[in-house]
Amino acid sequence: MRLKEYFAEHNILIRYNFQNLCGMTRTTANGHLKRLQEEGKLINIERRTQPIYRPMPGYYGIGRDAKVKR
Repeated sequence: MRLKEYFAEHNILIRYNFQNLCGMTRTTANGHLKRLQEEGKLINIERRTQPIYRPMPGYYGIGRDAKVKR
């Protein structure tokens, strides 16, 4: 629910914002972000070393017919 509310107001997500939003440590936040990518719920639109995430269509309030912008 937190990510749905977050993406209602923001277009992108970085690890630091996710970490603060969910009250996690850096390591735990990285693990969860990796899992969400593997599950196809988030996509990294930048470099591997400096990821910026967007939700995939059908998740976090984004319509299933939406196009992923890189």
